[in-house]
Amino acid sequence: MKKKTVIQKTVMPRTGKVKRIRILAETDIEQATNLASFGRELSETESQIAFYRVWNQSLRAKLAKEIGVPVESASDGRYFLQDIFFQAIENGNPGAIKEIADALKNVLAGEEFSKSLDRAKKARTRLLLMKRKLLINNKTIPLCLAAKRVGDDAAKSGYPMTKQICEEIHFPLTKE
Repeated sequence: MKKKTVIQKTVMPRTGKVKRIRILAETDIEQATNLASFGRELSETESQIAFYRVWNQSLRAKLAKEIGVPVESASDGRYFLQDIFFQAIENGNPGAIKEIADALKNVLAGEEFSKSLDRAKKARTRLLLMKRKLLINNKTIPLCLAAKRVGDDAAKSGYPMTKQICEEIHFPLTKE
């Protein structure tokens, strides 16, 4: 009689980008969002452009209304970029303007990368972006609303994907 080989399945700890995102979610939510969205950490200028574009284009009005964040707070990156731009003009520094242009090119390339992310990675990215705005405004939201914002429709099973990601990144959920 042939002996069956039993393969014991072990759970390996998360490594790589997901682990780095989890660590950054506690210490630098901005870079955690960038790593989840673009696959790498961004320079300050790239980060401000990315945040301004994402917030302004897709989430601004919807998220502001749903989580009670003032729409005006969406302009965080705008003032940063205006300062760099006008300081470059005042100081005669075309290199700073080129840095903004290069950062914009990198962000646009990163946006293409973001489109290819799987469902869980897109959810993590959106939750990190929401976490950032919620923390700035000292707000929390219920799990069902967070799940709705990331397209998780598994209400009957308690939104397991969203719940797991929220636990990983210590998302500011309302105590229910």
